[in-house]
Parts: sequence; C-alpha cells; structure tokens
Amino acid sequence: MVVPSVTQIIAETTGTAWKATEWYLDRGKAIHACAAFIAQGKEFKFDKRLVGYIKALRKFFKEVNPIIRGNEIQVASKLYHYAGTIDLDCKISGNISIIDWKHSIDKIRLPLQLGGYSIALQETDDLFAISGYGVEIHENGTYCMSERIDLRVPRNQFLALRTTYAIREKCGELSYQKEKRE
Repeated sequence: MVVPSVTQIIAETTGTAWKATEWYLDRGKAIHACAAFIAQGKEFKFDKRLVGYIKALRKFFKEVNPIIRGNEIQVASKLYHYAGTIDLDCKISGNISIIDWKHSIDKIRLPLQLGGYSIALQETDDLFAISGYGVEIHENGTYCMSERIDLRVPRNQFLALRTTYAIREKCGELSYQKEKRE
C-alpha cells in the first residue's frame, strides 16, 4: 500500500507546496547525509561547495549538544496511513525532541510537519516527542534554531490535515489525480 508522506499531506491540504529545482533537492539530500554522519561521529568527504553548511551543522551539534537517539529515521503511521523521515530524533534539555533541517523555516508548516512525525514516531517507537525544532542551516557557516515547539497542538492539527487529505483523495481532488485527468 502506497501512503502519502507528511510533506505531501501538508502541501495538498494547505495549498503551499514546496518548490525546488533538482539542484536544490540534491543539495538538500547531501546536507542531510552530512548531518547524519556528523550525528554519528563519522568522518566523511563532501563537495567543497557544502563547506559552509557543514560548518553550520558542526556548530549546531557542538553548541546545542543534543543527546542523539537516531537520525534519518523512517517512520510510518499504520493507524493514519502516512509516512515520513525524521531528520534527527534526540533529547534536548531532557525532552525527547524532533529536529528538522531547513534551508528556511516556514512557521506555519514546520509545527504541522513535526506534529505528523511525532505521531508516527510514537507508533513506531512508543515514545512521545513533546518538543520539536526547525534548524536553518546557512551557507555562511551559521545556523538558526527555532524556538521550542510544543507538539501537542500541532499533532492534532496534523491529524485534521490528514483527514482533509483523505476526503480530497476520495473526491479525486489531489494534484496527482487532477494531472491524470488532464
């Protein structure tokens, strides 16, 4: 069974799809892979065009010092039929927290995304992530971390979006369904 991703659900129900060229998508994948290596304490080689981003990631890990539980974790909700990938599952200030690496933070979508991941993480790992953060990684070697997001309300808001997605899917109103008709 193919299930939608957290980001697909948000894009389809809020009308605010993420748009990026192939180059930016590839760069994002490379930065996420580097973040995973740093989280694991592994040495790695990388494209020199990413040096500023790598510096920012290393600075984040040194300054925030999260207790890492896992990174690039694929989670799925069997109950609500969706999936996603958590960038970093960790403890910050004693709270189980979810981190999402960003090029820029959207203050509306970020809590919804983290809320969706939190539900799926609880089903997968039986742990309730109460906190979430977005971390902007900048090319100049700096990072910007969002304020702590309490995920209790965004979890419920994400479930409302998941319900809306299911209704739109049933009515044939999702983007991919419209493309097939055209």
